Amino acid sequence: MSTEASRPLSILAWPAATPANRYCEALYANMADVRVDDFKPGWRMLLRLPSKRYDVFHIHWLERAFWRVGGLAIIRAVLVTLLTAAFIKLRGGVVVWTAHDPVPHQMGGNAFARAGLSAWLWKIYVALLSRMLDGVILLSAVHRDTLVASRPHLRTRPMTITPHPHFKGVYSNDLPRAEARKRLALPAEVTTLLLLGAIRPYKNAEALIEAFRHLADRDLRLVIAGQPDSDDYAAELKTLAGGDSRIAFHFGFVADDDLQLFLNAADAVVIPFRNATNSGSVALTLSFAKPVAVPDMPVFREVRDIVGDDWIRLMPNALNPAELQDTIDWIGWKRAAAPDLDTLDWPQIAEKTQAFFRAVLT
Repeated sequence: MSTEASRPLSILAWPAATPANRYCEALYANMADVRVDDFKPGWRMLLRLPSKRYDVFHIHWLERAFWRVGGLAIIRAVLVTLLTAAFIKLRGGVVVWTAHDPVPHQMGGNAFARAGLSAWLWKIYVALLSRMLDGVILLSAVHRDTLVASRPHLRTRPMTITPHPHFKGVYSNDLPRAEARKRLALPAEVTTLLLLGAIRPYKNAEALIEAFRHLADRDLRLVIAGQPDSDDYAAELKTLAGGDSRIAFHFGFVADDDLQLFLNAADAVVIPFRNATNSGSVALTLSFAKPVAVPDMPVFREVRDIVGDDWIRLMPNALNPAELQDTIDWIGWKRAAAPDLDTLDWPQIAEKTQAFFRAVLT
């Protein structure tokens, strides 16, 4: 192996870590022989660039430039991102995008990114940045068709697929089920369904609440925990629950150490997505050895083929009371103590990611 091929990689990561998603942090922690810096889209970043030499500008979410308050802040982030990508490429580096979501779910609720001149800014920004990409990492084989349909020029770019890794060992998991239920005031034996994480419209909590309310079994509970899309959306969901005492809301950001509180108290997670291109929620659920029910979408079929239908139920119809009852019956199946997640181990994903970086560089 040449000296160039064997030397440590220097990576500018956007982001290197974020409290909202431990994917990035765990990925780089499992890489060997790398130096990772965190990209901050401000003017200081540009001033520091000439003194650094990066092999890879690794972007996780293109839309991250728009996840800030105010038009000027967004414009600054857009300009700094484009200039950084151009500068790194001019010095022999490459720009690689891990397409967690080939089509963004949202722009952080920022109206600036959705209408008028700002919508044009988004289009120009993505058009320019996507043309600077030297490679794309996909989390699902089905993402490629989605991606090239919206950005045909990416068809010629190198691509690789790294399935979403599990989160075993990333989050604390030492709280016994009985203690978790006690803290959430859940009876010991009731079947408890959970919807956890950012509570946004695309996760379709409305359908879950409506279907649940039509089930007469008093030994059922539904827990919805996470940061709602807005106060209005939270109020709408509470109204939809109609005072059903079996439904409990825990609105607010769920800290890392509190994830185990909800997951260890639950019997299963149900997420009736309206649309989904991947889900850290599914990977997280399986990491806590909890079965998860999701709509029958191609990306979830891939995960089901890895872990088996004991652990992922593909709901064939739009969620309704009958479908939810079938899901509850499925939760009662006898299954192993935990799913086999060996093929989703972080070291394998990190090694494949590094190999792709080097392949693109050469």
